[in-house]
Amino acid sequence: MVKFLTSATRPEHYPATGLPEIAFYGKSNTGKSTLINQVVRRKDLVKTGSRPGMTQLINFFQVEEDYVLADLPGYGYAKVPEAIRKGFKPMIDEYFLTRETLKLVLLLLDVRRTPGDSEREIVAMLASRHIKTALVITKADKVSGNELVKQVKLIAAAFGLPAGDFVVTSSLAKKGISELHTLIRSSI
Repeated sequence: MVKFLTSATRPEHYPATGLPEIAFYGKSNTGKSTLINQVVRRKDLVKTGSRPGMTQLINFFQVEEDYVLADLPGYGYAKVPEAIRKGFKPMIDEYFLTRETLKLVLLLLDVRRTPGDSEREIVAMLASRHIKTALVITKADKVSGNELVKQVKLIAAAFGLPAGDFVVTSSLAKKGISELHTLIRSSI
């Protein structure tokens, strides 16, 4: 069973379950909401939309009695007012600094985009705070097999990591979902 707990912008509003927490984070339009729905085996838990920036608060969901899933607003382009978008970074930085129950951040990367400075800075920031991070490539179904191999290598090179260090997912084909379950279970 998965249930919505609350939406929050500040630590005093975060749920106090004491359960380990897994955060999903990525650039706007990486397929975060769709992937979360696949991971928790629900079609409609997290609303999906065609316009980037639908998630504007930190949304917390309890998964069974096992862990809490935190759905973070995306970074980068979002079709929201500038004042709201500017508030995302401080809100997320505060979350990463203060959330003691955070066990894993799943950083989502669209297979069709080569990561840039933003992604490398996020990985470095999480590492400096000793927050376990897994790099998850999304939307594998959007490219051909040969293109997928090429793109995974390009993304890996952008981080200076081997291609095997990434979980490659496709919500449409349900690819990589069992690997994410294993990763989450090993982190809680």
